[in-house]
Amino acid sequence: MFPRRLGLALLPLCAVAAFALPLLAADDIDDYARIMKKHEYGDFWDRIDTTRKLGSLGSKKAVEILALYLEDPDPAIVEAVVVALGRTKDPEGIKLLAQSVLLTGQSEKVRAHAAWALELLKSKETVPPLLKALGDASGEVRAAAARALGYIGDKESAKPLSEKLSSAAPPVANAAILRALELLRDESTYDAVVGRFGDSNAAVRAAALRAGAVLGKEKATEGLTKGMESRDPMVRIAALEGFPHAEIEAAVAGVTKGLDEAEWQVKAAAIAAAVRVWDKRLIDPLIARMEKEKGRLRFDIGMALKDLTGKDIGFDARSWRGWWDAQKDKFVLPPKPKKGEKRQVKNDGTTAAFFNIPIYSDRVCFVIDYSGSMYNEDTGKAPEAGKTAAKGPMRKIDIAIEELGNVLTRFKPEVKFNLIVISTESVKQKCRKAAPQLLQGTEGNKKALMEFAKDTCKKLEQIKRGRGDVWDALADALDDAEVDTVFVLSDGVPTSGRFCDDGNFLRQLRLDNEYRRVMVHTVLTGTKGTDVSFMENIAETTGGVAVTR
Repeated sequence: MFPRRLGLALLPLCAVAAFALPLLAADDIDDYARIMKKHEYGDFWDRIDTTRKLGSLGSKKAVEILALYLEDPDPAIVEAVVVALGRTKDPEGIKLLAQSVLLTGQSEKVRAHAAWALELLKSKETVPPLLKALGDASGEVRAAAARALGYIGDKESAKPLSEKLSSAAPPVANAAILRALELLRDESTYDAVVGRFGDSNAAVRAAALRAGAVLGKEKATEGLTKGMESRDPMVRIAALEGFPHAEIEAAVAGVTKGLDEAEWQVKAAAIAAAVRVWDKRLIDPLIARMEKEKGRLRFDIGMALKDLTGKDIGFDARSWRGWWDAQKDKFVLPPKPKKGEKRQVKNDGTTAAFFNIPIYSDRVCFVIDYSGSMYNEDTGKAPEAGKTAAKGPMRKIDIAIEELGNVLTRFKPEVKFNLIVISTESVKQKCRKAAPQLLQGTEGNKKALMEFAKDTCKKLEQIKRGRGDVWDALADALDDAEVDTVFVLSDGVPTSGRFCDDGNFLRQLRLDNEYRRVMVHTVLTGTKGTDVSFMENIAETTGGVAVTR
């Protein structure tokens, strides 16, 4: 009901920070070509480094070599190649990428990835070939080209993009075009967007509602209100995303209706929309919904009420109701929280918690890093008294497993849970997941999961290798339709998997999670090689909480 991926067309496209590399001589290029041909396990880092050097060189020859690996079997190499191509400086190299690789590449993956690289260049010179690629035989390539045009931001491409919207076009292409029009914000394309409000494909209707809300603002109110009557939850979620742009009366009514929908994902979208609409009249229906919720949505509502009121009353509905009944007549909304402001949460001790983040969900997946560096001693904040302090220095992986055990002992029988391991070697050793799906909270299952956690630790410690494929492990968690809350614990940055670049990772997470509405909390441990902002951004993107220990 809530598709997580829409194929290559949803590959994220983002600006990439330049690598601090010295200028390189073209004489070295034959050596680079030889390195790129190597595919043994230990060659990974040499190949990654070589893609960066080729990107720094930025010549036509460098483009020719890099383009050969746009369909490499290792997705981390593919991403690195795309990033490197997105740094090409030579006009002839750019021309080769735009007119040859994009338009005549034999594989649709190669052509789609070429569009991704051209988006990173953000050059208006690449707009004409990208517009031409909108006629590609592959819907995936059309979608990649459309999204590239949206992120390049040349408004002159808006009209030709809107003219490509058609019932005969692949839905994945129409959805991407609508996304691009949303980014370009050219109001002259509003009518073309509205024409897709009744599309037969739910993903296209949803994308049209979002774009229409941004382009038409108050004019889109009627479409958003009708969208809330759709049978497809994806469309209703999109309507809720659009209401902050609509007339305030319709927005309040739409969000209030969303809070009483059957699907938890729609209710979660309504809770998030309530904060963006920012109207005092939404506080009462939020409290009314909290009075009916026992699981994950209690957490969402508690955090939303905290934002709307400036009060930190927690997650008890009775406490909120008592406060609101006494204050509502004289209450004035506080200033909105600043965008990107780190979310803080208190654990009152009445529920299970993972590193002090309270758990109200009854469908939880833990995604824990087992890569090599986790076997080093912890160098983060001092552990809580009564836990690991008395045992002296502990390895990061041991602290994580101990905390997991503490959580499981507090889970009630109705809570379901699972553990997914971050490590490329865990896939090879067939110890990626504790179970194919969430486990019911019986004592036997709690014991089995802890045995799996400890046995996997011993198995991977003996191998002493395995890169941190954070994206792939998190994607496995999102693939479980039952999961509504994920905890990611890691001591570093992604070093393998489909996405390693921060911007790419976060962009795709937004897309994949748009209709899933899974909340991801993050725990960063250690100090060496860490990226605090990356972990915080994962949490912020999904409405979760980030902690550093």
